[in-house]
Amino acid sequence: MGNRRVWTDAGLAVVLLVVSAVVNSPAGLLDGLKTATLPEPLMIWWLATLACTAALALRRVAPLSMLGLSVTAAVVHLVLGSPITAADLTAAAVLYTVADLRPRAVSLSALVLVVVVAAGAFMLWKSAAERDGKNVEVSDVKYAIAQDPQPDLPVLVIAPKIFMMDQTGLLSLLGSLFLVAWATGAAARSRRAYLEALRARADDLERSQHQQAALAVAAERDRISRELHDVVAHGLSVMVVQAQGGVAALDHRPEDTRAALAAIVETGRESLADMRRVLGAVNPGAGWHPVPGLAALPKLVAQLAAAGVAVDFAESGERGAVPTAVGLAVYRIVQEALTNTVKHAGPGATARVEIIYQPGSLTVVCTDDGTPARPAGDGAGLRGMRERAELLGGRFTAGPADVGFQVTAWLPRQRTERGGGR
Repeated sequence: MGNRRVWTDAGLAVVLLVVSAVVNSPAGLLDGLKTATLPEPLMIWWLATLACTAALALRRVAPLSMLGLSVTAAVVHLVLGSPITAADLTAAAVLYTVADLRPRAVSLSALVLVVVVAAGAFMLWKSAAERDGKNVEVSDVKYAIAQDPQPDLPVLVIAPKIFMMDQTGLLSLLGSLFLVAWATGAAARSRRAYLEALRARADDLERSQHQQAALAVAAERDRISRELHDVVAHGLSVMVVQAQGGVAALDHRPEDTRAALAAIVETGRESLADMRRVLGAVNPGAGWHPVPGLAALPKLVAQLAAAGVAVDFAESGERGAVPTAVGLAVYRIVQEALTNTVKHAGPGATARVEIIYQPGSLTVVCTDDGTPARPAGDGAGLRGMRERAELLGGRFTAGPADVGFQVTAWLPRQRTERGGGR
């Protein structure tokens, strides 16, 4: 885009040069001019005109320098006595470019400087013209030309009759031209800045949407991973314990082995149902399964009891209405805590699950009397329980107790900000 504009300006400069050579007829404009200080006015006129065309062609490359060049060339034309031509209007075009490409303070300073230079040059020229031409009549033709100039007469600067008009009117005309050029360029710069700001804002919004989508995908992935971990880990742990009991009773208590196998089948079916429910969130066509909650806790405890792990379950307080998300979190926390008991508490360990209902919250306490030590670090199970509690605005703690290990989760009945309730 930038190179195209430079080539466009170069084309305009060529057109300006042709207009200056054909339409303005420099030989006619300067006909009859004789000055002691400017022996070659035609050559100087052409040099100033070429400077104007160069300023027009390079105005986007070096706006301030080209503005100074175009103003200087216009002043040279004025000194030569040439009327205002198309080349002299280059200064207004370059001033527009300065206002378009340079900061407001810089372009405004350039406008003031151009107006001051134009006014000063015109007034000095007008004063010299009136002084040198006071005995010469100005005819009604387009230019005032000295008749039979003599060597001993003062040097005469010939002026077009338009420059003999009222100074205030001409200066107002020039000032208005420069002001319009500057205002148009400044408006173009402001509009471009506004459009760039809109594009930047649109890009920021698009990036923000992509980030939010990525965060949502990551959160959903974590949720699915957490659900699968809870379902698979619990189901397999219970099935392993039941299988071990069945193997131990195979020789002496076949009926216990049969009961253990039946419990393994039931646990596997329930684990598969839970897995289908989790996968249903990803694939809606997989079917709908009820979300486990507080009502499913007794059955969960019974599964552990059937596997040979004694679990004491108790509730205190008024249950009231408990949101589905809170009920699911309680179920998964209890499920994972009991799974850890099966995996880490050791043989013969017993567990206790207590749900304490408060008016605006509930507390889950899971303890066991097994080995208090647990694997170092915050494993996937503990991390998942903590995330479930914090996502609902609750708190979670886990660690060795006086006897065994304890998991405690406080959950508000209504979801608050993440980490709230502290």
